Amino acid sequence: MTGIEEGPGGGGSCLLIVDTDTRRGDTAGPDFICAGMQKAGTQWLYDQLQYHPEFWMPPVKELHFFDQAEPRQGFINQRNSFVSDPIAEGQRRVRQNLRPLDLRDSQFFAAFDQITPQWRSLDAYARLFEPKGNLLSGDVTPGYSTLEMEFVAELARTYPLTRAVIVIREPAARVLSQLRMDVAAQRQPASSLTDPDELEAYLEIPRVKMRTFPSEIVPRWQSAFGERFALFYFDDLAEDPIAFRSRILTHVGAQDAHASTLPPDYNRKARSSPLAVSEAVRLAAERLLADERRRCADLFGGRALEWPGRLT
Repeated sequence: MTGIEEGPGGGGSCLLIVDTDTRRGDTAGPDFICAGMQKAGTQWLYDQLQYHPEFWMPPVKELHFFDQAEPRQGFINQRNSFVSDPIAEGQRRVRQNLRPLDLRDSQFFAAFDQITPQWRSLDAYARLFEPKGNLLSGDVTPGYSTLEMEFVAELARTYPLTRAVIVIREPAARVLSQLRMDVAAQRQPASSLTDPDELEAYLEIPRVKMRTFPSEIVPRWQSAFGERFALFYFDDLAEDPIAFRSRILTHVGAQDAHASTLPPDYNRKARSSPLAVSEAVRLAAERLLADERRRCADLFGGRALEWPGRLT
């Protein structure tokens, strides 16, 4: 079987023929689900996988199939751009160093159109991964870290071969990164970066609070997926991306954990300068999340043992 594709960085048409029969994915539905955490390297992971020859990754990084009541507008916009002018959409992706489009993407968006009325249905979800053919595929959606235990358990039962991944980051550093992102996106006032009182209110916002406590998130996924679950540390990604990539790709089923054509330290966000956070806000983050840092050290050990005494 063949598909249509172009290599990274191509300047012309985004389409050419590629072999799609590399290997067979292990399961109907996704071979793995990455439930985050947000601001802990999920974009890096998606990029590494989308350029790995053993994987077909959906053209939309975050499906948000289970944590949102309907498809998000960005998903719909991407579908509309592909349907109206796939060549132009493919060229846009090449300019952004995203995986070029192929025939599987056409099948993916066709499946999306068919299952939209069944959004959040476990059976419908599996159809989004049918285009993978002989390749591995998965869903990288940090929002799944907010799913309740009962639903995570249902996911594990419905897809008994699917593996689960969570990458955790020191909680104070993670929440400050989310804060910077929210201020840049104008979801939070710029004063949040300098006023420690505003940080305390920020941590009580549900979409923030539900993503900030690994001690609550990880046990839900670990207990549901058992041996199919693996926990990784953002610390290791920052320190040694080659070894980190090898471990995480091996867990999700890659036979060659070094075959991605992207450099292991590739970071598409590196060109953007992060907004500055005041020393008072940094210290407030460490104080407000001190108990969580200790809980993580007790629960997970490993790199989390370094967190209680670390300066963010």
